Amino acid sequence: MEIIVIPLKGVLFKGKELSFGMSQKDVEVILGKPSRYEVNNLINLTWEPRRGTTFFYGKDGLQSIDIPLQETLKVYYEGIDILNDKEAVLKLSEYDTPTADDGKFMNFYKLGICLGGFGRKRVPEKKLVTVFPESEKERFISRYKTGGGKITHKIEKVKMWYEREG
Repeated sequence: MEIIVIPLKGVLFKGKELSFGMSQKDVEVILGKPSRYEVNNLINLTWEPRRGTTFFYGKDGLQSIDIPLQETLKVYYEGIDILNDKEAVLKLSEYDTPTADDGKFMNFYKLGICLGGFGRKRVPEKKLVTVFPESEKERFISRYKTGGGKITHKIEKVKMWYEREG
């Protein structure tokens, strides 16, 4: 299945446009009922699995979508196969300057894309793409710092990493 990222706005999921801020009911009308969903009232977050992905909802609707590395899922932005192209970070860097690759997560804030496991540290899913709207930027800055990242970066670090890791 192909998922196409629409920066800071949403995704094309199974050929259907989903926008951040949509209610869980609106998504259900478009995609059908999820197999299940879970609610965490402590942090006011609801999440539901959908075709290998996880949709997260807050008080303002759809907040983000996690897309883990799976053979059946392809995530694209401008023709870049984010999960499978070895030069995905370098190619995405042509559209936005990423945060450093020194933690578990790397963010492209202008694109609304968070990459997990693409840098020095790994995540349990091996690789993970999370797409998010502008309104969630602070949460992803926090996620980046929690994962060991430091908010200092130059694009040369990304290029050096690719030369080293190839």
